[in-house]
Amino acid sequence: MSQSLTSIIADLNLQIASGVAVGNTTASLATNTDADGVAIPAGKYGFTIDNNSSSKEYIIADVSGTNITGVISISRQNATTVGFTKAHRRGAQVTITDWVVLRRMLDNLNGTTGFDSGTPIGYDGAPASLTGNQFATVNYVLSVVSGGSVTFSNQTINGTAGETLVAGNFVYFKASDQRWWKVDSATPATMTDTKFAVVLTGAAPAVQTTLQLSGIAPGFVGLTAGSTYYASTTGAVSTTQTDVKVGYAWSTTEILMDVENTATVATANKVVRTLGTGLIDSSFIPTSATPTVQVFTASGTYTTPVGLKYAVVKQQGGGGGGGGSTTSDAGAGAGGGSGAYAEKLFVPADLGVSQVVTIGAAGTGTTAVGNNGGTTTFGALLSCTGGSGGATCSDSSTGGAGGVATGGDININGQRGGYGAYATSTNTVVSGAGASSIMGIGGLSVSGVNTTRNGIAATGYGAGGSGASVDSASDGTGGNGTSGVVYVYNYF
Repeated sequence: MSQSLTSIIADLNLQIASGVAVGNTTASLATNTDADGVAIPAGKYGFTIDNNSSSKEYIIADVSGTNITGVISISRQNATTVGFTKAHRRGAQVTITDWVVLRRMLDNLNGTTGFDSGTPIGYDGAPASLTGNQFATVNYVLSVVSGGSVTFSNQTINGTAGETLVAGNFVYFKASDQRWWKVDSATPATMTDTKFAVVLTGAAPAVQTTLQLSGIAPGFVGLTAGSTYYASTTGAVSTTQTDVKVGYAWSTTEILMDVENTATVATANKVVRTLGTGLIDSSFIPTSATPTVQVFTASGTYTTPVGLKYAVVKQQGGGGGGGGSTTSDAGAGAGGGSGAYAEKLFVPADLGVSQVVTIGAAGTGTTAVGNNGGTTTFGALLSCTGGSGGATCSDSSTGGAGGVATGGDININGQRGGYGAYATSTNTVVSGAGASSIMGIGGLSVSGVNTTRNGIAATGYGAGGSGASVDSASDGTGGNGTSGVVYVYNYF
């Protein structure tokens, strides 16, 4: 550390109270006041003793009252000696001057000695402007950094290890415990919304380690120079692409750090979409896991909401009606088929401004072949045809065919309705059950001996009605199917 500057008093003449010998480091003054009776403040001063004589000597010493201590003699060649180098008689003239201050300033300017670290120098205010090699203040440097850029080779910090770390580990900073842990590409939480570094010095858990944030990081083994490296498991790196790029192999043992993190973790119940690279498209992830739901039980128009991230459409075609019979044709009616089901995820670009929604009607049961269920459509994007009506009564009637789904990420065709059966030997009639759909339950089968029973209607959406059983003097009517429906789940 540089020596502090001495106190300044110019040309104050005093006398030594008693003689001093060569090597003495202390002395005393006859008085410590000037001609005006003002006492000399305690401090370090520069002295000239016995000026204009062969015993002339320059010293630096501490003064407190009349006591002089810590004497250091200084030659014209700037050599220093502890203690007096010449003897001085009682009454020798002592002149306190500012020569030593001027000498210190000269040494500071020519680089012989540094400035006093205990008393940093500074401006008396913020400088108007700085250029070239002028002194810069801390505030000025920080303002330049925030408004421009800083160039450096490597940026290193000290941190606390969360687990055992070795040189070359690729690590992340965990905010919850303020420690550094190994990155694991199989654990998304170690790669999202965090800071990364390369370990320079190994450390045990809870021990300080040195980490490199940027630049050319050493400590690796067996790299392929020029290849791109990514975060791998247990703090390692590899050329297999993951969501976090570490950088480029500068040599077989060094990586030029160029960290890029594209990892995104979706919260529970959120759908995610990947880009062509296989990475998650973060712009696709909704801010809320709970969608708004629109239900269309009648035809209408879907208007794409503002701010939509994506929509999931689930739709059901109408169910077919059950078959029946008149008294002229005893037998078992067949069940109606169920409508098809489709489901698809759409982004706003797929949906445009709006889409026309058409709801497939329910197929009604009759005393003949049941009516077909209607087709449900979501614009031209999704189509679910309805189930066919069940056949009319006969000894063995055929159930209505199921609907057909197209356009969905999930397409499920409807089921065929149940067959009717008539045992003439016992006059037992059993109708076909209506087919159940993804969103509805088909009508139950009916049976009887020498009697007529109408079919049972379906419940829910898109299911078929059951057929009638006819073996008497009255007509039998098949059960009604149920209409289609469209559900739209909007995610923002």
